[in-house]
Formats: sequence, C-alpha cells, structure tokens
Amino acid sequence: MKNITGKKFESVTLKVAGFYIKINLFQTEWIYSKNRFTRELLDYYHYFVVDNNNINSDYTIDIIEQRNFIYHNSGKVGLIELFKQKKNNHLTTYYQISIIQFQLLINNAVHYLLKKHNGCVLHASANAFKDEAIVFLGPTGQGKSTIMKLLNKTYPGLADDSIILREIKDKFYIFQTPTMEKESWVKKSSNSYLLKSIFFLGKKESSFHVVKLRDKNTILNALVQQLLVDQSNSKKQIAFLMNLLKNFTSFYSIQFLKKQNQLLGLFDRGLYEEA
Repeated sequence: MKNITGKKFESVTLKVAGFYIKINLFQTEWIYSKNRFTRELLDYYHYFVVDNNNINSDYTIDIIEQRNFIYHNSGKVGLIELFKQKKNNHLTTYYQISIIQFQLLINNAVHYLLKKHNGCVLHASANAFKDEAIVFLGPTGQGKSTIMKLLNKTYPGLADDSIILREIKDKFYIFQTPTMEKESWVKKSSNSYLLKSIFFLGKKESSFHVVKLRDKNTILNALVQQLLVDQSNSKKQIAFLMNLLKNFTSFYSIQFLKKQNQLLGLFDRGLYEEA
C-alpha cells in the first residue's frame, strides 16, 4: 500500500506500446465496487501488467468512488460522470464505470502518448515473424482477419483489427493494442516487433498476386484511410506517416486465395520480396 495526501491506494502499472500507464485504486467504503473493478482490470489487462510499480509513469489514472448522478431534462435523465481530466497525462475516473468504458480511457491515454512520441494506431491485422511483424491493411471486409488466421498456423497472429505503430531510435515497431480483438484467441503482450513489411489488401481474385508499391502518394493515401484518428492529433499522425514513407520502403499490394499452404509458402520463401 502507498499513501498520497492521506488516502491509501493500491496501484497497477500497464506497459502499452512502450509507455507506462499507472492505475491507482483508491480505498472506498464500497469494497465490492473496488474488488469487482480490480478483478476485471487484472483479468483483461494481465498481459500488459508489469511487476515494478516504482517505474516512472507516462500517464496516471486515479480510480475513486462516485455516488452522484448528473441530472438532465428536468431530472428525467441521470448520468454518471465518466472522468475528470486533472492534467494532460492524469485523470480521475470511478469504480462505477464498466471495463468497456475504461478501455476508452486507456485508448485516449495511448493516443495522447503517441501524439508526443511519434506514433499512430492503424486499422490493421498483423502476424509475428520471430521479432518482426508483417502488417495487413484494408477496409472492413477486405480480408484482414482472414489472412491473419491463415498465416497463424506458422506465424502467430498479433491483431485482427488494430495495431500501434511507433518510431523509436529511427526504427519502426509494431505493438499490440490493449483493445479487445474480434478473435478472442489472439494472445496479447507488451512486446515490440520490428516492422518488416506492410501489405495493402486488394480485391479478391482467382490467384495469388503481389506487387511492390513505389508511388509514395498512393501509399500515403492508403495509409491515411486506415488511420484510427484522434481528431486532435490528425496533423501529427499524417506527418508521422510521411516520415515513415521517407525511411521505410517495404510496401506491397497483395491479393490472395483462402489456400493456407500456398499462402504460407509465399511467406516462407519470401517470394513477395522479389515482387
């Protein structure tokens, strides 16, 4: 237990995309509320929990009791406050919110930190190639989850809907997001993966087809369409993507069939690198 201004609390620290988010769970008379919230927090985020709570945090979330409703429409509508922002990297929320609502606060924290530290969140799937990652981008229904699952036999799936991309010391890394995946079997971790290649999914065809992309305007437009944009950060995110184009060249367009062995062979032999 630690003590701040006379109020005892326990703390949990999450490591997300290389950032440390500290969650302070303050004492309350309503023990059930705290215990329920703590169980859900540790159950959902346990892959991101770090043992050392003495690490300097990049973002802090205090959780306290809130019993008051906010009334609207002559008392016909009662709302519970979601959070209060104390500083840019420090907010207070309440045990009464759900773990799904809390996920929104974690996402906001990640967006804030990416704004300061060269990164973005992309609507994408991804697979691990040892310490590297290959990313697949495309509109909903284009096959991001499908190709991730087909490759998962040999190359573990990292995400089926969103990934975090960061630049660290002139290299680009992929991180898993703390948000729920549509495919619940995808294992989460706080590990980083060096970006190996980015693939844009094309229309479904009757054969495998891979083309290396070289036109930067085409690539940038395709990347921007897959940004999960924090509206207050859109200019910086686009600037980040432009910097990616200057320093990274492994962009491809891919069309594929649902033939697992042929698809795995394409990546096992690195044939796409010859495109």
